[in-house]
This record gives sequence, C-alpha cells and structure tokens, in this order.
Amino acid sequence: MKKPVKKTNKLAQQRKDAVRLVKFVNSYCISFNATKAWIAAGGAVKSAGVEGCKYLNKPIVSEAIEKRKVEILESVKLGTIEYWSGMSKLYRFDISDCYENGVLKDLDKMPEEARWCLSKVKNTSKITNEGKDAFASSEIEAPNKLAVLQEVGRALKITGPDKADPNALGITQILINVNYADPTHGK
Repeated sequence: MKKPVKKTNKLAQQRKDAVRLVKFVNSYCISFNATKAWIAAGGAVKSAGVEGCKYLNKPIVSEAIEKRKVEILESVKLGTIEYWSGMSKLYRFDISDCYENGVLKDLDKMPEEARWCLSKVKNTSKITNEGKDAFASSEIEAPNKLAVLQEVGRALKITGPDKADPNALGITQILINVNYADPTHGK
C-alpha cells in the first residue's frame, strides 16, 4: 500500500525558506557562528551545530553571505566617508564666510559649506521710541573647532574614551548686537 503524498504549499515553503535564509545570513554576519545563526533562523537548538554547518555549506547560503558582507562593508565605508567629510567641513568652517561688512549674509549668499555647518540662524530687528532708535541682532550657532578636534581624536582613539561620541560636538553660540540710531533722528 502506498503512503499518501503530503501536499505542501510550495509558495508557503519558499517564503519560509527565504525568511530562514535572511535570518541565518544576518545572524551569521554578526557572529560568524553557524550554530548561533541556525538558532537565530529558527532551527532546532539540539541539532544546531550540525544543521548550521550543513546550511552554511549550501551554495545559495554562502553566496547570500558574501553578498551581505559586501553590503555591510559598503555601508560602513559610506558612513565613514560621510563622518570624515563632515568633520572636515566643521573644522574648516570660517565665521567670516557668514558675514559681509559686519552684517550677517542672507543664507543664499553664504557658501554651501558654511551653511552646512550652521545649526541655528536668527535675525531680529526692533524699532523703539517711536522709530527714533533701532536695534538689530544676528545670532548664529557655529561649530567649536576645539570640540571638533577632540571628537576626531576620540574617533582615531588618540584621546578620550574608546568610542567617538557623535553628540559630543560643541556648539559655540555667537551673538552679535548692533545698536544704531535712526538716521532721520533729530531732523
């Protein structure tokens, strides 16, 4: 007598296999341990050592791992390039790029790198005493070069804690007040 053939839903099985593959690959790329990756992918704990090794040796799995390693390296590389590019911009920032004849330039007149470094720009004007006196102020927040150098030192593990702190960048607040009299005052 023939045993009945189980009908399995191929699509459901393919989805399950795809999920297992992704979980295994992601876990393996963190720990480089096939046993831990097999368990993370939902495999049995008891046979994880053997099954993880077998799964790791499948061509589709090893190809997926190599592809994921490249993705991880590219993302780290891009993140590193962006980090050092940003640190370079912050260090090279020159406050004089933001002003012309002592007056804060419009943002569209500032160099792009100077605008990138600013975390706050605020202009206020106030006329008092029935238009006879006037007050204007410009306030910007710009990078603190010493804090940038300290952060670079931490990132290179030259100074400070072992890890760089992306929130450690100091900000120097620059407040410029200009008081001027109404040119028509007294006429």
